[in-house]
Amino acid sequence: MTIMKYKYFFSFIGAQEKWLNHMASRGYRLIDTTKLKYKFEVCNNNQYEYCLEFVGNKSIKEINEYKLFLEQMGYNVFTKNINLNYSIGKIRWRPYGSGLGQIATSPGNFNKEILIIEKKRDGKPFNIYSNYEDLINYYKPFRNICLSFLIINLLILTFICIHSYNVFVIILLLFITIFLVIQLCRYTLKISKYKKLNKINE
Repeated sequence: MTIMKYKYFFSFIGAQEKWLNHMASRGYRLIDTTKLKYKFEVCNNNQYEYCLEFVGNKSIKEINEYKLFLEQMGYNVFTKNINLNYSIGKIRWRPYGSGLGQIATSPGNFNKEILIIEKKRDGKPFNIYSNYEDLINYYKPFRNICLSFLIINLLILTFICIHSYNVFVIILLLFITIFLVIQLCRYTLKISKYKKLNKINE
């Protein structure tokens, strides 16, 4: 028996991971996903578990190679979108990406910003990162995303303050700025923490 669920988590990867693991705890295994749809089949409670990884900073070649690497390790892997975009032939610049990962194309790596990684629960911790250096490299793109959007948001806010002074828009942009600053601090602290732990273990 299969069931369908329709949800959109935007960039809240942690919330999506928590929800998928909650579904697995109730006996539902993910078998397919599209932009909004999640398709599950019935299984035993807590038979599977999920881990999500952001790969929006990578090129389509790097994503496919990494996906193949995970599958060869025995994981089942799905690609998932952050954006809700149905166009074909789209090109977007991602300042937080690295190398060819700065250019997102559709078809290509656009709408494939997240990997949903599934494994059968075996009582062992589900850790796809083997050391602190891996964790540092994982959180750096999140920090760079927050920094990129914060700079863009501040430029827009400055322009509006100078040219139009729309109170509603200014208040909205201030709330977005506060949110981005909080997220930027959060990821910066995580990176700093893992750097210190990495030095201790050297």
